[in-house]
Amino acid sequence: EHDSPLAKRFVEIGVRSVLGIPIMQNDRCVAHIILNHREPEIFTDEHEKLLVGIAGHLGSAIRNAILFQEVEEKASRLEIVDKIAKAIGSTLEPKELFRTIVREIRDVVPCERCSIATVDPATLKRRYWHIESNFDIPAPTDEDEFEGGKRLLELIYEPKTSLLSTDPADMPWPHLKDNGVQSSLVIPILMDNKCVAHITLSNQKTEAFTRAQQGLLQDVAAHLGSAILNATLYQTSEDRASRLETLQDMTRKLNEDIDLSDRLARIAEGGKILLGASKCMVLVQQDNSANNKPLYSQGLSQNYLDLITNNFDKTLLPEVHKIREPVTISDISHDPRYPFPIELAAKEGIASVLIVPLIYKENIIGTISFYWEKTVTLTDAEVAMGKAFADQAAVAIEIARLFRETEEHGRRLGTLVEVAQRLTRGLDLTDVLSSITDATALVLGGEAGIRLREGNELVRAAGTPRALRQMTKLRILIGEGLAGRAAETGKPTFASDISTDERTIKEEVAHSNLGLTGSQISVPLSLESRNLGVFNIYRELGHVFTEEERNLATSLADQAAVAIENARLYQEAEKRGKRLETLVEVAQRLTRGLDIPDVLNAITEAAADGFEGESAIRIREG
Repeated sequence: EHDSPLAKRFVEIGVRSVLGIPIMQNDRCVAHIILNHREPEIFTDEHEKLLVGIAGHLGSAIRNAILFQEVEEKASRLEIVDKIAKAIGSTLEPKELFRTIVREIRDVVPCERCSIATVDPATLKRRYWHIESNFDIPAPTDEDEFEGGKRLLELIYEPKTSLLSTDPADMPWPHLKDNGVQSSLVIPILMDNKCVAHITLSNQKTEAFTRAQQGLLQDVAAHLGSAILNATLYQTSEDRASRLETLQDMTRKLNEDIDLSDRLARIAEGGKILLGASKCMVLVQQDNSANNKPLYSQGLSQNYLDLITNNFDKTLLPEVHKIREPVTISDISHDPRYPFPIELAAKEGIASVLIVPLIYKENIIGTISFYWEKTVTLTDAEVAMGKAFADQAAVAIEIARLFRETEEHGRRLGTLVEVAQRLTRGLDLTDVLSSITDATALVLGGEAGIRLREGNELVRAAGTPRALRQMTKLRILIGEGLAGRAAETGKPTFASDISTDERTIKEEVAHSNLGLTGSQISVPLSLESRNLGVFNIYRELGHVFTEEERNLATSLADQAAVAIENARLYQEAEKRGKRLETLVEVAQRLTRGLDIPDVLNAITEAAADGFEGESAIRIREG
């Protein structure tokens, strides 16, 4: 006969008669008695009076029961809080400590899954201190991880409030809901009024947690802030110790090999291990190179390395050289400092970058760059560790370079001695010129060609195969091209890029292989203020001839000039001797013969032999 929702609900389940009696205590209803029956008009006024009398005696009993329950709940809270406080005050390592805390929580609040974690506000990623679960939940995708971290910050960390969800329809955690979780309870862990972590309880049943359990866990969480802080400090200390140990191990390995290539390989591999990077590039400045080319890389394609080489000034590398400090890009897709298209970075597998200067004795000798496939936010400690590793790498690189230069210097000196011996042994001009070009190419690691002076011209005389192909013009004028200028001024003339230098001969540039012979130095061949010619030395495009190389080339030129002059003098002496022999032979023939035709034939034959040509005699008659 009633239209109330409760009456309708009773009718739906077949109830026709209801008698409800309040249980009062100090004028406040603390409970109630309800009688239901399927038959109509079952309860009478007498029933009502009887139950009212009974209810009058139940108020104090209900009140006592509530007080007893509150005391038991308080005792339970105090017991678990006491256990956790003892665990926090123990010498347990963080891993064991959080395992103990999670188990204590699950003892008082039954759940199928319990975890304690911290959300990094910068990356929105979670760091789990401990998880215990009766069912498996797959690792979230990057998108799920990002969305879950964002919601935790919005719903738990920023408001610093707990959240109870007992119905999947109200569940704010899609990843949990998609994996069968029906109820969840998330409690913030505060330290100095800041949320530093959270507790998450999950269950695959609805209505699995109560408000009372929520309050209990809030009391527990109030004591966990110091545990999170201590665990963070402990983990940081452990990480630092582990990295220092790794750094020491890497330093030891760096010093095992003196070869520069081997050391660069160890540097790249060690740096990746130390910082957890996926790719690495070592770029070392070369004194004899106008370009900044990576000396070693791991994980990067040649196309990407070429892109860095060709766009060096647009990258962050010059900035690192300028400020002499590491530079990081946590997410290149949102950082305008990254110079290349984002699509290219994605194809290359690059999301984050750390560039560290290589400094040796206050001088920057290059950079070491680390790359990650996923976005990472490096801590100050990690950047400092990368800088410490770079300092060790710089020392190792410089020692290896000095060793290589010493070996190279010794090799060149040995070659110079060999060249001097070869030049002094030969007197044939053609052989001498070939020895000069071969020796020059060997000592300076390139191609070499010689032009000899004839009057006001330089004539192509000898060279290595590539040099001869480049020296296309047989004759050039004094002052023409780099070689002509060297002959004119008596000083070495050089260009690191013959394709853009206005002093070069364009016809020769057109026939050059710039990758192998794109740079040139021309050194005059001089003897006692007389210019005998010029020899050209070619190296790869962008090569800048160092002072040592210029001095070496000049030393070779001085030896070559002497050798060329000796060969010429020998050649002239041979011709002079041959002519004298011819004159003696003519005199002998003339004295032996009286027949005029025989005498004339002897004279013409001797003249032809002595002057390397043909001869004839006309006799006047009359």
